[in-house]
Amino acid sequence: MHFNGSCPGPTIQVNQGDRVRLILENHLPESTAIHWHGLEIPYAMDGMPYSQKPIAPGSRFAYEFTVHQNGTFFYHSHSPMQQMMGMVGLFILHPQQAHTPAVDHDFGVVLQEWAVLPNNTVPNTANMDWNWLTLNGVVSPMTTPLICATRQSGAHRSGQTLAWITTPSICTVIPLL
Repeated sequence: MHFNGSCPGPTIQVNQGDRVRLILENHLPESTAIHWHGLEIPYAMDGMPYSQKPIAPGSRFAYEFTVHQNGTFFYHSHSPMQQMMGMVGLFILHPQQAHTPAVDHDFGVVLQEWAVLPNNTVPNTANMDWNWLTLNGVVSPMTTPLICATRQSGAHRSGQTLAWITTPSICTVIPLL
C-alpha cells in the first residue's frame, strides 16, 4: 500500500496562503481517506472516519483547502492497517517570510517499525514487539545517504543549517533545528 507508487508517499511542499487541490484516486481494493495531520482544513476533508465519508475503491475525491499555517506536517490514511503498511507522507508548508536562522536544507525522515514474524510474509501490524525498521520505506543497504555538507570548488562548505524532520509510525513529527 502506498501513495503514488512510493512508501512513504511523495513530500508535498506548498507556500503559506496557497490554495491547494489534491485529487485522490483510490486504486485499492478497499475504502480509504487521507488525514492531514495537524493542518487547519475543512472538517469534511479531515479524513477521519467520523468527519469524512470513506473513498470507495475506484472512486476519487478532491481535497481542496487554503493553507493558513506553516511548518512540517504529514498526511496518512486512517483506514485499518493502511497507515501501518506505508500510506504516509510529509507535507511541508513554507512560511510567507523565512524563519531566522534560515535553513539550508530540510531532511524528511519517515521511520516505521514492523513486526515480521517467522513464516509470515505480511507484517503483523498489531504486534508491539517490532523486529524490523525502515527509513523512508527501505532498509539498509538500500537507504539513501543524507548528505549534510557539499563540496564546491574543492572547498568544504561549513556553517550550514539543517532541519531534521522525523515521523515515526506512532504519528509524531519532531522538527529539529
